[in-house]
Amino acid sequence: AGDRKRPRTHAASILAIPLFKMSAIVRVWMHELWKALTGHRPYYEGRGGDYSAYDVTSTGERVYRNADVGELVLTPVKGCHTIYDVFEYAVSKNGNRPAMGERDIVATNIVDSYEKLTLSAYQWTSFTGVKQRVADLAAGLVGFAGLKSGDKVVIYADTKMEWQLAAQAVFSQSCSVVTVYATLGPEGVEHGVKQTGATVVVCDGKLLSNLTAVAENCSSLKYVVTMGNVALDAVAKLPGGIAHAKLSDVAAHGARTPVAPIPPTAEDTAIIMYTSGTTGAPKGV
Repeated sequence: AGDRKRPRTHAASILAIPLFKMSAIVRVWMHELWKALTGHRPYYEGRGGDYSAYDVTSTGERVYRNADVGELVLTPVKGCHTIYDVFEYAVSKNGNRPAMGERDIVATNIVDSYEKLTLSAYQWTSFTGVKQRVADLAAGLVGFAGLKSGDKVVIYADTKMEWQLAAQAVFSQSCSVVTVYATLGPEGVEHGVKQTGATVVVCDGKLLSNLTAVAENCSSLKYVVTMGNVALDAVAKLPGGIAHAKLSDVAAHGARTPVAPIPPTAEDTAIIMYTSGTTGAPKGV
């Protein structure tokens, strides 16, 4: 017994246990997230929460499918191949259920050197209502900026309801969203506009001064749409040849002049995201 060698446990074997468990947790979490967003479980979800899968090829690339489904699964729900498809599916399933909520700022106070906001109760918009607002904004962008399939639209703003409305409106016309973090300064937004050749920037009103500082360097930029309040002096600093409109006015015009959606395909580019990166200019991914 004394000569018997102790079996070795490789580090990879130890790591495999938590990684396996984590992959299962993430997989279940993604399924639950889908159900929360759409109110419907993925069509390939196994009975009783069984997520088992098995290899369906004998050689070459390893391809897996759910053990309870007879064909390979490529999308969460049949017919959903793009972000636009997922949005349309969610609307069809949820209709008049609440989709987005927003609150007004009632008061702003400084407490111990920190800004404290007093907010109103939520005002909810249903899935159907959101779809209508998206359609109005899409039509407005077509009318104001001549938006057409394949165009790039920069969204330069904090996360908010208008951000999502603008993104869905862009998707509905087979165009690409270019996200530029609100924390990036003039150089960051200039880099995003120039590298993608974007013709339109949807910008938070409070960030417009960053854009006007570099707008002359962005030869492709022709239209600016602002969200929320915007200072008139900031608008006045936009170079000649760049048209400006408020997002609310663009949507109102679109409501009067509707256009049909142009659904994107799975091969179209949906989003180019510019982050702060680690060094140098922001990275588009």
